[in-house]
Amino acid sequence: MQWEWTRAELVEAFGMTTGEREWVSGTVVHNLLGLTVMLKVFQYQGRFPSRPEEIPPAVVAYIAQQVHVPVEAFNRYDWTGRTAERHRRAIRERLGYHEATVADIEELTGWLTEQPVMGHDHDIAALKNLAYQRLHSLHIEPPTPDRLDRAVRSAVRQFEETLFESIYQALPAHSLLALASLVVTDPPDEEERAFKHSLLL
Repeated sequence: MQWEWTRAELVEAFGMTTGEREWVSGTVVHNLLGLTVMLKVFQYQGRFPSRPEEIPPAVVAYIAQQVHVPVEAFNRYDWTGRTAERHRRAIRERLGYHEATVADIEELTGWLTEQPVMGHDHDIAALKNLAYQRLHSLHIEPPTPDRLDRAVRSAVRQFEETLFESIYQALPAHSLLALASLVVTDPPDEEERAFKHSLLL
């Protein structure tokens, strides 16, 4: 998330509807603000922040202004407690999201291997952003950053293995023999000689 925001950008990204104001009402001020910040940030980026420090102060201040709560109340919100977990669950239900399952991650990994960007760019950060966008579009809450990182790296490995195998299968027999001759090994045994002979048939 960007760190600097104009007033117009804040209004567009984090402006609240009447229904949202009614939904977050009726709780103590620091819980009200924590719930509202998590709701609007989740709407914006499709995932909850890992820690409150990830949220730009301007975003917290603008949201606090809309619910008429002092911005300092956000510092008293227990980010890891049972109340926060209950808030996250309520937000998922309200927005129609579910937590990523093993099947979701497997589908995401396969989807990444098929993306055109794989053919020329294996930048992990860029691929993770692409994965976040995909999960957001499917209303799936992403896994932890470490788990998503493993999924992205697995997709890169799968893409490379498929690419190398397709190249290998496309090489003619004489090219395979030429490549094999470049590898210095022990004298070939009977099985290896039989394999090379089969390539010439």
